[in-house]
Amino acid sequence: MWGGLPLLLFVAISALVDCTAKPKLYVVLRMDDTQYGYVSNVQKSVVEWALTNKVKFNFGIISGPDPNGQVWPTNCRENPAAKGCNDDVVSALYKAYADNMVRGPNATGSEMIEIFDHSWNHNGWPTMSEMDRAVDLGKSTQALRAAYPKASIRTFAPPENIATEETASQVKANGLDVLSTQGTLGCGTWKGNPNRYNYMFAPCQPDGGGNDNDWFCIPPEDTYITTDGFQKLPGGFFSTPSGSANTLFNNVLVGLDAKVVVGSESSCGCIGATCDIIGSAKTNAEKSNGVFWTVLMMHPMTIFPNQGYTEWLDEMLQTLQALKEYEVQFVHFQDLVALRAPSPAPGLPSLSASGRVLASVPRGLDTGGFLPKRFAQNSS
Repeated sequence: MWGGLPLLLFVAISALVDCTAKPKLYVVLRMDDTQYGYVSNVQKSVVEWALTNKVKFNFGIISGPDPNGQVWPTNCRENPAAKGCNDDVVSALYKAYADNMVRGPNATGSEMIEIFDHSWNHNGWPTMSEMDRAVDLGKSTQALRAAYPKASIRTFAPPENIATEETASQVKANGLDVLSTQGTLGCGTWKGNPNRYNYMFAPCQPDGGGNDNDWFCIPPEDTYITTDGFQKLPGGFFSTPSGSANTLFNNVLVGLDAKVVVGSESSCGCIGATCDIIGSAKTNAEKSNGVFWTVLMMHPMTIFPNQGYTEWLDEMLQTLQALKEYEVQFVHFQDLVALRAPSPAPGLPSLSASGRVLASVPRGLDTGGFLPKRFAQNSS
């Protein structure tokens, strides 16, 4: 009986205490490809936008060398005049750190920025051996911790969302416990079968789709959040896949209109390579005991027709704030993995991994021409 309750009925039950309450929709803004000298003025403007608007933002730093050999500087706190420290985005993030705006281990909620690891050698990552990737991840993590010793750095988003089981092991070995790849879902009623379930592109999926042993970034019973919290995978890490983007998933150079990215109440998942916020949050809610959430993948080199990046962000923020159906909250990865599903009303069954509810949101496997992100042009 419980497993067949429609989504809207569940939301109504959860809001019995306050009949005017809207369900919360949690959005993780994931900005990949933050690198020294790379569209640095755009990246600086996004950092400043987040701080000015008090919107939580997540920036993935590529800490290794740019084409000219300049790495992300790690000594700007002690020597602001050191080489590379005057770069726009470098100086912006160091200032945010000095102003206590970068999340630390004892976050108060006032910090707007979470720094995450996006590799050392981004362009080389897809073709590296497992041993080389282990070395790469070690170097990038050490560099970020040297640059920002009081920051809480727990998340790794691999270049082009490529992660193997060995990558997941190295994430843990380097003191990280959040792995964000890609997990996209389409419209339809098919729920799929273990272990791949109904993903168009499954978290950590290898080229060619993989097999039962490859889909290790899908949580137990395909349930992310229970009343006991966000589920860790057997490897001891959290899987927080990106299910929405402000571009097509197969072309990160051209931005989409903000209203298209936000979606509408009729959204049900990805349509081709377009994956909007509301559709992703709905499909994730079905896998999370009613908690609406999405990770929105973004890139600083994306060009929006007739808009600058911060103008696009303004429009996105206004569109989300105007939603009548949801109360949108921007969160860090570390906030996301701290969420719990709401307890059911008295007399109703408990929500748990073994009793995943909300099976009524349409979703399915039809890719509609979707191309995996790893084949995208200049992706992640």
